[in-house]
Formats: sequence, structure tokens, C-alpha cells
Amino acid sequence: MPFSSYLDISLMNDETRDTQLDQVFANTPVVLAYLFGSRAQSHARPDSDYDVAVLLDADLITRERGRWQLELIGRLIDTYRSDAVDLVVLNDAPPILRFEVIRHQYLLYNRDDQQRMVLHTRTMQEWFDWAPCYRHMQQERLKQFARGDMYVQSNILIITRHLEQLQLLLLQ
Repeated sequence: MPFSSYLDISLMNDETRDTQLDQVFANTPVVLAYLFGSRAQSHARPDSDYDVAVLLDADLITRERGRWQLELIGRLIDTYRSDAVDLVVLNDAPPILRFEVIRHQYLLYNRDDQQRMVLHTRTMQEWFDWAPCYRHMQQERLKQFARGDMYVQSNILIITRHLEQLQLLLLQ
């Protein structure tokens, strides 16, 4: 059944907005939903996108998570009345992105406080394990960028992605 809403969520009071968002996430495998990025930090421009992150039930396989990601994007586009919606599935996100999502604590939907605490604890542990390496790599990238060494910079980005993927595999 397609989801449809004709209300502009940006013009709603908090209670009405929360009701609309509860309807978006009701009867779905969404456990938690967060707003992050410029809109969560109150420095959005009128053309800023809506960055939303969701934690889905852990028993969903990758294909099901992808299907729900598309479904939820459609629902959020209808609700926000904007096609500028980015949706991140936290189950598949690297620690740095999960950290960026939870550090501003802009919770849109919460079905399970215990899973929220597990997500926060795990993310913080992984972030603090990974942060020194990430900061070092970021400093090296900035130095290389300042020197104009774009080839090396692109290689470091590739290596960073591979290291993040390896870290996720090791933590599973």
C-alpha cells in the first residue's frame, strides 16, 4: 500500500510533526530514525536536503534493507514534500557516519530504547578505536591536497574506504 501525505512537515508544530513521522515509520522494520546534517544542526538553507538515518531490525538481510530503504525514501519525500531526501541505513554504515548521526541526538523515531543504547555504545566504542587512525589519515590528506598531489589523495580515499570495510568485518 503506497504511503501518501499532503502536509508540509516543515510548517508543523512539534506534536503534529511527530505524529506524521510516527506514521512514516509505523508498520516498518524501523527501530530508530534520526535527522542529521544541516537540518539537525539548525543551519539549513531552504534548498538543504533532509538527511535521515534509520536503524532497521537486525534480522533483515541486505536485500530487504535495500527494499525498505527505497520505500522509506518515498515516504519521506511525500512527508517532507521534497525530493531532497537522503536516507542512510545505520546497519550498513561505517563508524564515522554512525558517529556523525548520533552525536547531535536529533531522534525522530524510537521504537526500542535498549537498541538505541546498544547502537550508541557500539558506535562510540568503534569511533574511539578508529578516530586516531582516521585523524592521522585526514591530516595526511590535507597535506597532500595542499601540495596538489591529487593522485595520492584519491589513493588514500580508496584505502580509507577499504580500512573502514575491514574494520566492520573484524567487528562482526
